[in-house]
Amino acid sequence: TARRVLLRKWLLVSPKVQSDPRQIEPGLWEDKRRLMCNSERTGALFLDRDGVLNVDTGYVGDVTFLKVCLELAPLIRQANLNNMPVIIVTNQSGIGRGYYTWSDFDAVNQKIIHEFSKLGAQIDAVFACAYHAKAKPPYKFADHPWRKPSPGMLLRASELYDIDLPKSLLIGDKPSDIEAARRAGLKKAIRLTDSLSIKDPLEVDNSGFEVTSHTLRGTDWGGFPLPVNELCKPNK
Repeated sequence: TARRVLLRKWLLVSPKVQSDPRQIEPGLWEDKRRLMCNSERTGALFLDRDGVLNVDTGYVGDVTFLKVCLELAPLIRQANLNNMPVIIVTNQSGIGRGYYTWSDFDAVNQKIIHEFSKLGAQIDAVFACAYHAKAKPPYKFADHPWRKPSPGMLLRASELYDIDLPKSLLIGDKPSDIEAARRAGLKKAIRLTDSLSIKDPLEVDNSGFEVTSHTLRGTDWGGFPLPVNELCKPNK
C-alpha cells in the first residue's frame, strides 16, 4: 500500500548513526525481543505504554519514579499461550524534547518487562517514536509516519512479525492510540478510561471498527469477554 511504501522510503533515506542497534535512526526505536515462529499468521496484541502498562505521570523517563500497572498480565499471558505477539507501540516525544534519553527510556522498558515476566506475561517487542513537531533537532518532525495517530509502528511490526492486522487488538488510553489502530486496519481496540461511569462503552464506525471502553483496575482481564482466542485463530 502507499503507507507501506512511504514507511520503507523513510527508513531507507534516514541516517543510522546510533551505536545501539535498536535505535534504528535518531527518533525511532525497534526492540525485537522475541521473534515468533508461527506456521500461520495470527493477530497481535498491541499495547500503548504510559497510561496502560505504567502510571502516566507525564514524560516517564526516570525508572526511580516508575509505577508499573500489572493488571493486564492475565490478558498478556493469554496472548502468549495463543502465540499472539505482544507488542508495545509508544510515542516518546520526551526524548525529542530533551527531557530524557533513549537509555532512560530503555531502563523504564526493562523494568516494566521484568515485572510482567515475573507473572508469566511476556512482551515480545517494543516500537517507539520520539519525533514531534515541537521537538529539538534531529527529532523535529511533524506528523512522522511512526508517531500515533499515524499507523507506522503497527505496520512495521506487522512486516517483521507477519501479523494479521484485522485479527489484532490494541489497548490504549488516548485518542491517538485508537486512531492508529483504525488507520492500520485493525477491527478492534480498547480505550482505557479512569471513569467508572462510561456513557458509550461500545462504539462502532461505518467501517466496522469497534472500540470498547474499560477501566484498567475495574475489569476482569483474566476472563476478558473480547474473543482473544478467536483473534488468534489462523486463516484457513
